[in-house]
Amino acid sequence: MKIVDKTKDKKEEQWQLGDVLKDNNGTVGLIVQDRMQGYHLINVTDNSIFDNEYDTLTDLQTDIRNLWHKVNAKLVIE
Repeated sequence: MKIVDKTKDKKEEQWQLGDVLKDNNGTVGLIVQDRMQGYHLINVTDNSIFDNEYDTLTDLQTDIRNLWHKVNAKLVIE
């Protein structure tokens, strides 16, 4: 029997603009970039924005990767 450590894959996962993330509470977020080139996570569950702004996607991912994970999702905006 072989034991596979999936946490390694989670740490190496690269996030991009438009990726959908989910936390353990079921809150859904979307990675966006503002006019000033700052990166944010928008709370799609209640249409709000989280206060933190990041200079790079790497900074965003490093700060919140223990709380959020990327999910396969398709958002339909009407």
